[in-house]
Amino acid sequence: MSDYGFGVWDEQGRQRNTGIRPFLYAGFMKLTSGQTTGALTVPREPMSDGLRLSYVFMCTQTGGWPNEKRQFLVRDNQIIISTGRNVAAEGWLIAYYTA
Repeated sequence: MSDYGFGVWDEQGRQRNTGIRPFLYAGFMKLTSGQTTGALTVPREPMSDGLRLSYVFMCTQTGGWPNEKRQFLVRDNQIIISTGRNVAAEGWLIAYYTA
């Protein structure tokens, strides 16, 4: 084990340091400033192999923050965009599968 970082153990005392978790890229969608509706649909096949859909939002807004708010909801093989509590800034919605 490294001299730096942190360690993780399960109930039996076995190390569970996974490092960078492997993932499978699923798709992306450009979101505009103030956008509060839409959906990103990705292939369903990886879900049958036990993988779970997740996402990350990468903000590219450089100023003039919108008043609109949005949220993301993962449902089956879709990431649904709707009105919510987070600022609806311009950026990229990136979907991926993970174990």
